[in-house]
This record gives sequence, C-alpha cells and structure tokens, in this order.
Amino acid sequence: MEFIIPSDTTYLDGIRNFVINIAQKFHFKQSDIDDIEFAVDEACANIMEHAYEGKKGKVSINVDCNDDEFSIVIKDNGKEFDPTKADMPDIDEYHKEKKSDGLGIF
Repeated sequence: MEFIIPSDTTYLDGIRNFVINIAQKFHFKQSDIDDIEFAVDEACANIMEHAYEGKKGKVSINVDCNDDEFSIVIKDNGKEFDPTKADMPDIDEYHKEKKSDGLGIF
C-alpha cells in the first residue's frame, strides 16, 4: 500500500491515520500501533520541515505487510541528511530555553 502526499505538515494527520488503519487491520497491540504512528510521524515531520527547505516536494509512505512481515518505507527527494555530521546539543541550554523538540538523534 502506498500513500503519496505533498511535503507539508498539514498532511501529517492523514499519514497518521493511514498507518494506524493498516496496523489495526493486522491486529497490532495498541501500544505497538502508538509506536508505529509516532515513528512514522516523526520521520515525515522531519522530512517536511528540513529536507525541502520551504520548497514543494512529495513524501511517499509504502507499507508492505503480510503474515510474517510489516515494513514501512518513507521516500522523499529532499535534501539528504547525514546524522554523523550533526552537532551534539547543549542539554543545559536546551532545558534553559524550554525546548520540546530537536533531540531525535541525541
């Protein structure tokens, strides 16, 4: 199953619903569905917020599922991200500024 949407965070609800519905059809436990939803949401949000740098693009979510396997592949054509080149955050400053995101790699 494939879901292709514009690279715009207004479509995140649709992405979440897409993966939730599929996971429910395969009778995942609710805690697993929540984990799947969170992982896909985070990955897509990061793509939409960082990979296209304000330009328009598309994000493709492909779900492959059968009795033995459940996999989700997210594809985009945005700017590539190399996590090995990311700076380590200053945790004290992070807490001081009361930030709530930006620690995914850390």
